[in-house]
Amino acid sequence: MSEADTVSEKDTVSEKDTVSEKDTVSETGTVQVRLHRGIYMQQAIREAATTFADFAAFAIARDGEHYLVTIRDIDPETDGDVVAEFCNFALANTAARKRKKAA
Repeated sequence: MSEADTVSEKDTVSEKDTVSEKDTVSETGTVQVRLHRGIYMQQAIREAATTFADFAAFAIARDGEHYLVTIRDIDPETDGDVVAEFCNFALANTAARKRKKAA
């Protein structure tokens, strides 16, 4: 999947010019999460976005040493914290990929 490919039907991956210094929630309910590129693997983040595509729309962009993940259209009927669970999946996917790569 290239930077311009879609992550879900509702969303596309795009570059961002500027980002804030911390994770933010906008007035519209959009959440931005910064994941350090030294820890998280891009493919693992994309896999997590695909897994959660039924619950929200995701856009992934590179921003220096981070991946900026914009999460919007979060399903209000979903039990639990979609953003936190997405981050957990991204980290678990990264760990699994790194273990597999090392084997």
